[in-house]
Amino acid sequence: MPAADAPSVRPAPRRARRFRVTPNVERLLPITKHLVLVVWPFVVIVAVLVILAGVSMDILSAARAYVGGESMWSKAQKEAVQHLTRYARSQDEHDYARYRVSVSVPLGDRVAREELEKPEPDLARVREGFIAGRNDPADIPRMIMLFRRFRHVSYIDEAIGIWADGDRHIEQLTQVAERLHDAVTNDARNTARISRLLAEIDAINASVTPLEDAFSRTLGEASRKAALVLELAIAAAALGLIACGILVARRMQVRSAALESALLHSEERYNLAVAGSSDGLWDWDIASNSFYFSPRCRELVGLDGYDSADSTASLIALVHPDDRKPTLAALRAHLRDDALFDVDLRCHSASGEYRWFRVRGRSVRAPSGEAVRMAGSVTDITDRNGLAVSL
Repeated sequence: MPAADAPSVRPAPRRARRFRVTPNVERLLPITKHLVLVVWPFVVIVAVLVILAGVSMDILSAARAYVGGESMWSKAQKEAVQHLTRYARSQDEHDYARYRVSVSVPLGDRVAREELEKPEPDLARVREGFIAGRNDPADIPRMIMLFRRFRHVSYIDEAIGIWADGDRHIEQLTQVAERLHDAVTNDARNTARISRLLAEIDAINASVTPLEDAFSRTLGEASRKAALVLELAIAAAALGLIACGILVARRMQVRSAALESALLHSEERYNLAVAGSSDGLWDWDIASNSFYFSPRCRELVGLDGYDSADSTASLIALVHPDDRKPTLAALRAHLRDDALFDVDLRCHSASGEYRWFRVRGRSVRAPSGEAVRMAGSVTDITDRNGLAVSL
């Protein structure tokens, strides 16, 4: 091609496919699978820890509620005995009515226990019984849970057995109370009979007191054992979490080393490919307006003294005056419409003359469509296009 001829700008035969910086599902799938493999052991162990913590709180809260319920049971039983003793002396029906109020507490708990012993308990009736026993309504669901789930655990089974013994003594107390009420109502002068009934009441009271102590002691021991077992389980889960962390860290370290090795080999191959190629490579960061030129590119175009911080105008100044306008038009068309950027132009070379070069490039775009980076190659085609042009 004669030196005076216009530069050749190859038009795109068809619209180039736009390349955008958008998520690639196929590329993300391996990463997602890797993250799942790394994360799931931690998720499982953390879930186990959360469940164990929740179970621990529920069991200990239920045990505390039963101990509190036993305190109310014991207090009401003592008050019932006191009211009966006072009634035997005063023969005042108000004292007997107070006895009935007090004895309704252990009787309510008995209703709850007997209902819970059934294969399919009526939970509404259980709740009514516990409320009659002056238990906090907020504690009742945990109390039901402890009874039903741990009924056959030795300590719980023993505590429930003590509770049943206490209820049998309360049943005896109500029977003696009815006979006492009949004696006071119909045979008040028979003091011997009333005295015998009071003696039976005292004997029942004496028999109940050790049961109350045994119930609290058994539940306390059950709470301590449960706390120990749960602490060991939580410690084991925590150790598992630490072990998983160590294994994952080791695996990531090995993977990182493998990736680093692969990257090093890839970089070596890239450097060898660039060194063995006759093309020069360039990279333009549009946002910061900074450039990278490979050593071969600098050698071809004569950029040894070029500062990458210079403006694009400095680069355009290296292009032959007749080729600047079509080159800029092709560049703008690519940046604006993603048209193919593939131009032949004359450019200042290291030899001090204008030589023919083929410059190709491709842009990377943000999700908005704006070009944010552009890279390409420079090929010396002087031998194909014609003689170099001296300055």
